[in-house]
Parts: sequence; structure tokens; C-alpha cells
Amino acid sequence: MNTKEKGLFRFVVFQEKDDFVGVCLDLNIVEYGTDPISLAESVKEAAFSYLESVRAKNLSDEYLNKPASDKYWKKLFQIQKTAFGKDINSKSSLLKVNTTGACFFNSMLHPYGSHMQNC
Repeated sequence: MNTKEKGLFRFVVFQEKDDFVGVCLDLNIVEYGTDPISLAESVKEAAFSYLESVRAKNLSDEYLNKPASDKYWKKLFQIQKTAFGKDINSKSSLLKVNTTGACFFNSMLHPYGSHMQNC
């Protein structure tokens, strides 16, 4: 469970038709763009800005635990299956994958991560 002091934000960036979709899976933040690297940075920035707002307003930790819709988790599991050749269908999976058209990255440092591995 994410708190204002520590937690984990998981992200996925994948291609959908001619664009890319970037999602913070733990906050249900979704963005679209044409450049996956810029999109990854943008969705990460949005997630950490949201975290700072929750901290500044001293809001409930519940605001940091709003998972994305199942369609994005299914997309993540599909990417993992393609990359690893087996089903990995747990929302607690922490994997880093580089594949054509899709990547999954995570940020897990205490408190929260300030750096992201580039896809």
C-alpha cells in the first residue's frame, strides 16, 4: 500500500495504433503521445506531481492507491507474457522489460523514486 512517506509507482508504455499510451498503473494516470521516451517521462512527472499534491494537502493515503482499469493491467500482463513466455498475472509483479513497441518500468526507492530507467 502506498503512503505519503513511501511506496511504489508502476508504469507501462505501449504502442496502440499510431500512438503510444503511458499509464501509471497505481494512480490511473493515462497519457497519449507519439514519442515513447517523452511520454514515459511525462507520465512519470504527472505521477510524482500528484504525489506532491497529496503530500502538500495532507490528503488520505487512499489517493495514492487508485489502480488503473483492468484493461491496462491486462496489457501489462500481455507484454510480460510475450517477453517471458509465461503468464505473470499479479498486480504485484515488479519487472523491467524492453521489447519492441512496449516497455514496463518501475520506480521503487524510499521515499518513492526520483529516477526512472529509460526504456
